[in-house]
Amino acid sequence: MNRPKRGAWVSVVLLVYLVGLLLYWPKILTITDESSYVRQAVAFAHGHSTVAVYEPFSSVPTMLPPSDYPAGTSLFLTPFVALGGWQASALGAFAALVVTIIVLQRWLRDEGRSPAFSLLVLCYPAVLVLSRIAMSDLPSAAVVTVGLWLFFRSDGGDGRLAFLSGLAAGASLLFRETNALLFVPFFAGAGLRRERRTWFLVAGVAVGILLRLATNRAIQGDWIYLRNSGYGFSARAIAQNGVLYLLALLVFVPGGLFWVLTYQGRHRWEVISSVLLVLAFFLAYDYGGRESGGLKRLVLGPRYFVPILPLMALAAGESIPRLWQRLSGGWHHARLVEGLTVAALGVCLIGLAFVVHPVLASWGRDHLNLQSGLYGHTRAGGAVLTNMVATGKYFNEIYGDRRVLSQGLVSAEQIPQVITAHGSVQIAFVERADSDFFINEANSTRAYVESVRRVCRIDRTFEAEYPGPEKLLVYDVRSCVR
Repeated sequence: MNRPKRGAWVSVVLLVYLVGLLLYWPKILTITDESSYVRQAVAFAHGHSTVAVYEPFSSVPTMLPPSDYPAGTSLFLTPFVALGGWQASALGAFAALVVTIIVLQRWLRDEGRSPAFSLLVLCYPAVLVLSRIAMSDLPSAAVVTVGLWLFFRSDGGDGRLAFLSGLAAGASLLFRETNALLFVPFFAGAGLRRERRTWFLVAGVAVGILLRLATNRAIQGDWIYLRNSGYGFSARAIAQNGVLYLLALLVFVPGGLFWVLTYQGRHRWEVISSVLLVLAFFLAYDYGGRESGGLKRLVLGPRYFVPILPLMALAAGESIPRLWQRLSGGWHHARLVEGLTVAALGVCLIGLAFVVHPVLASWGRDHLNLQSGLYGHTRAGGAVLTNMVATGKYFNEIYGDRRVLSQGLVSAEQIPQVITAHGSVQIAFVERADSDFFINEANSTRAYVESVRRVCRIDRTFEAEYPGPEKLLVYDVRSCVR
């Protein structure tokens, strides 16, 4: 079995994944961040960057961007949305995966390695899940892979390729600011070695950064706009994230971190430093997906490492054959085992690449039922007070017009003013019990309802439970003491 045939396993896995995606087409946005990216892409596709947002005490909407994330992901999704509607954003996510894999395979060939090592990227659970969900992780991986591949290709001093590598590095900030961490060791190394391509790298980075600043100004009205995530860094986060993240980088990517640490190919120290820098950053980051609980945490936390997976595959492509040759004592036996291993991994991934779709489609149906309950029992034209942390992915202009207000902006005593402004008020809460965070949120919403009861007459008009577990409660505010 020769190397091109082994590399063909990757194409088969991607084709099977696409077939599964088309057969089990997403019908709802299932992640809050995904909703933000897609809403912004829909706005872009319609020729503007804002949507109508209502305030509690005014019936006149304010036009605001629907997303406070960097614009790159939404811009990338816009052509797909423009051609196929918001649901086509799933094809955008898959396209980012395809770009990543194609460039990675070319990169591996350039280094004299088998393109079959790109299968390691497809092993990662977050990749299998997010290749049909419009998040920033796979577009980030695509631009990072392109940028680092161009950096390797510019080793001979090609200024044009170095400029394009720097441009990709700067433009990666359009997708996620932490993408820059992967480029820092490589570009710093070139600068410390006083390579002649350094100024081309710097020029490209400057142009890429200018693109980020320009989109900030155009969409958010501020050149130096940075989203406040609400999370910081702590030693406690390292303890909470450590086991999961090491599991992700050693098991989800089979041997991934080990192959990086034993890598002896070109730019050895830069490759190792980039991976460890990203790992250290997110280890100490207070968000690790714990709020979502359950199996979702296996995706939402480790997804931050999707952009470093190509570097891990590159390292594996050098480390595994070298180490196996040393252990086996000969290339003939090593190639036989390599072929069998690639075939077994390919067959396994073909199965996973299809199975992931009916599983996620079933999960999506639960979300769709809840979203239908929200829209079916709330009214357009009146105000709907809701806990946005739980309902933000269900309530938006993509699905229909609702005057959605965060209950945190309106005290019970202020509800009469909201009625005056909007004509009527409903309360719609989603309670979740899949993590301590959402259990506390549910307790808070119940306390809010009780506080409203003390000043207003409210009737529960709908109640339903959904898998998750999630519970939807809808109330009508009938009258209030003024």
